Amino acid sequence: MYRKSLYLLMMAVLVVAVVPFSGLLSAQAAKTTMIGVSVPSLNDAFYIGLSGGAQAAATDLAVEAVVMDANNDAAVELANVQAMIADGVSALLISPVDDEASRAAIQTANEAGVPVLVVAKDLTIDLDGLDVVATLSPHYEQGGWLAASVLCDAVGGTGTVVELVGDAETASVAARAEGFSGFMAQECSGVAVVQFATVGLEREAFMDQFAALLRGQEISGVFAFDAETTLMSVEASIIARKTNLAFVGFDASDEAMAALQQGRLQAIITPAGWKLGAVGIDASNAHVNGIELPSNILIHLGVLDLESLAMFRGGPGSGSFEGDPRSGSFEGGPGSGSFEGGPGSGSFEGGPGSGSFEGGPGSGSFEGGPGSGSFEGGPGSGSFE
Repeated sequence: MYRKSLYLLMMAVLVVAVVPFSGLLSAQAAKTTMIGVSVPSLNDAFYIGLSGGAQAAATDLAVEAVVMDANNDAAVELANVQAMIADGVSALLISPVDDEASRAAIQTANEAGVPVLVVAKDLTIDLDGLDVVATLSPHYEQGGWLAASVLCDAVGGTGTVVELVGDAETASVAARAEGFSGFMAQECSGVAVVQFATVGLEREAFMDQFAALLRGQEISGVFAFDAETTLMSVEASIIARKTNLAFVGFDASDEAMAALQQGRLQAIITPAGWKLGAVGIDASNAHVNGIELPSNILIHLGVLDLESLAMFRGGPGSGSFEGDPRSGSFEGGPGSGSFEGGPGSGSFEGGPGSGSFEGGPGSGSFEGGPGSGSFEGGPGSGSFE
């Protein structure tokens, strides 16, 4: 059903999984490149994954990734950036600690003439007046589309599901909702969607009202937009004695992954930190070597289920992320995996330097690895071969 969809996301950005930007570069040119990576905390599983993905991609590309931990302190972040600039990094990949205070680190890099790429789970920092080559963040609209496809399959394409609705002014939440609604309307019209607004509800009120909704209607499944709301909805279903529901949640917190292991969730839609790290290094290296990048790079999310949980926790390895996104899994990391499908009809296969990207904006395709690749189509009707 998903592969046959004519759904095309209307956006002026390039959507990627682990796009081999550097596939056109020679290994010799990349060997001397050193890329600095600043992360908020290496005590956070997401940023541990981001660091691992960055290191794995750097190994594939024969470059050096220098990862520094800011300890959730903007002053430490600034000192780390200054140290990496002094060490001669060719580019900086920065995941901001603070929306306001982290501007100083980027400004310092700008003044030193070191190109900066910004990577974040939720990109909220104001970049006005700063020189940033590109921003990298999860493609939350694709994630919402993905969540809907998983939930539609879980309920067999019939019945009624609840969509928990969050703050529409939060960009990532709004994008998840837009993707979810788009899939349900176009690809799962046999399922009725009941919306339940969570904004302004304290935990106790949420539990009481949601349990009452479950008791009053025949509900088959639930979509929740973040980890906390997912877990509260599961708990409310136990209070309501409605434990045979299909739950699809967002964001892989430790508690959500524990609920997944316990069989209380069918799936979690989540970005993988190592994918953001891998694409960040690949894009940074490409920019250093003169390849023009889109200003916004969106990274596909994936389906985390029981089968893929161990691989997700293990980080980059030698497996693959393949198939229709609604049945995909987190296995392996940059360099050897594959991603097929996604919004529209495009596909991505392989890792940095060895894979191919087909589809993407318009009808263009990118195929081949170092020295032998070609780019056809892309945005507009131009082509590069």
